Amino acid sequence: MKKWVLLLPGFFLSLLSFSQTKLEGSWTGFINYKHSSWPIRLHVPPQKEVVQQVLLDLPSLVFAEEPIEAMLNHDTLKMELPFGLGEHNFFIQEEKLQSGHATFPIQMVKAPPPPYRKVKLEWTSDHSLLKGHLYLPNITGPHPLMIRLHGSNTVSRDKWEYRSWADYFARLGLAVIVFDKRGEGKSEGNWQEASFNQLARDVVSVLGKVKDLEEIDTTKIILGGGSQAAYVATIAHQMSRSIDYLLLSSVPAVEVIEQEYWSLKSRMEQDERSSEDIQEALAYQELYFHYVRTGRNWATLSEEVKRLEGKAWIEYLDWPRSPEDLNWWRTTYDQFRPGIHLKNISIPSLIIYGEEDSVTPPQIMIPILKGIFESGNVRDYEIYQLAGAGHDLEMKAGRDRWGRFLWPRKHPEMLRIIEEWLEAHHILRR
Repeated sequence: MKKWVLLLPGFFLSLLSFSQTKLEGSWTGFINYKHSSWPIRLHVPPQKEVVQQVLLDLPSLVFAEEPIEAMLNHDTLKMELPFGLGEHNFFIQEEKLQSGHATFPIQMVKAPPPPYRKVKLEWTSDHSLLKGHLYLPNITGPHPLMIRLHGSNTVSRDKWEYRSWADYFARLGLAVIVFDKRGEGKSEGNWQEASFNQLARDVVSVLGKVKDLEEIDTTKIILGGGSQAAYVATIAHQMSRSIDYLLLSSVPAVEVIEQEYWSLKSRMEQDERSSEDIQEALAYQELYFHYVRTGRNWATLSEEVKRLEGKAWIEYLDWPRSPEDLNWWRTTYDQFRPGIHLKNISIPSLIIYGEEDSVTPPQIMIPILKGIFESGNVRDYEIYQLAGAGHDLEMKAGRDRWGRFLWPRKHPEMLRIIEEWLEAHHILRR
């Protein structure tokens, strides 16, 4: 019994030190380097363990809610920051949270918590249970709703490049849905077996889940996303009259196989591959898609795969080992029809390209897209091309015209264009 009496005071003191830490809450400030500053936010939860996760935001990169493992000890915090920023030891001095890092010093002050709450969301689409989050701004509703769509490959809320857009738009006063692509994260199904039509139905089906929520303004439903998301968004627009706006980037303006041709050619040219390598790669791609279209000459394609193994440009292309590897292409390649899905857009649309995009090269896509719009009498659209930005509309680290260091970031004109467009359509509510 005496043993318990002796241990209890120390136990309660330990809990007290956790509950009273000055680190708890949200912080905002800057990472400094060579006379340039990078905005940063930290969100420190109530301390329950010595080692736990804090959330990191880099707003100019649209990087948010990224969990970082940190060691908390009373009023000090130790953590490894991404993007080569290294290990930082934070301490509180004069009500400021700062690190004494020799290369990247950081100073932050207390800030309000994120201006939204998150609600778990799940719904069924074609017998698969899909899961995500609905972000709801703290301001009075009803709110316009942005549904953020996925690009190609594996996409879930674990990926900051996807998830962070929810934080960005929620801070502008929009409700936002982000969800795990079928077969990723906590969603059922398999996106690698899903057609564009299936992915579009996944989007349309969530509208039935939220259409009766009093927090949602069902006259202002926006689909947003880039690259392959443009296929899904425009197909979903044809499926549902409940969609009111499109906010897209890096939009393919040609059918899927032609898009793959321009992407391959542009990427290899940008990487300064030889003309011989480019022509040989394009010849292989033509054989590949001949099989996709017709289902014939698998033996010829298989032999070509074996012959070309070891080529320097192998990284640019897909190398199937069996006919089953091409099942997705064979069921999907003809589902996106620019003459239908782009020509018949009937809602206000904002489309942004990066000038240095080698996947959907704007010098190819923009003239084609404008021609399609004109032939279909599509009038309510805006198209922008941003100098120095790539497929993801990011600006890499570098220097400005005065030689000052610049951090990696989303193109600042992109953020301005988006916010002005939202305001012009009475969607912006911050």
